[in-house]
Amino acid sequence: MRLASAAASQTLAVPCAVPIGAASGLPSPAALPVAAGSLTVVGSTLFLSFAGTMDASSSCSGAQVAGTLICAKQ
Repeated sequence: MRLASAAASQTLAVPCAVPIGAASGLPSPAALPVAAGSLTVVGSTLFLSFAGTMDASSSCSGAQVAGTLICAKQ
């Protein structure tokens, strides 16, 4: 297993889903400044974990978001 820190102060485009079910259709993506992140490789799988607070310009300003993107080599 190899670990590395993901660069804080980067941004991701994340759909605003707060409040859940408030509007019909898909929510528009908004900027999520990354406060913390990490990269982990286990075998042939890459994990990118991140956390941050939604940008003031989004419709869910101040919402805290965390997630993990998992990529596996086939």
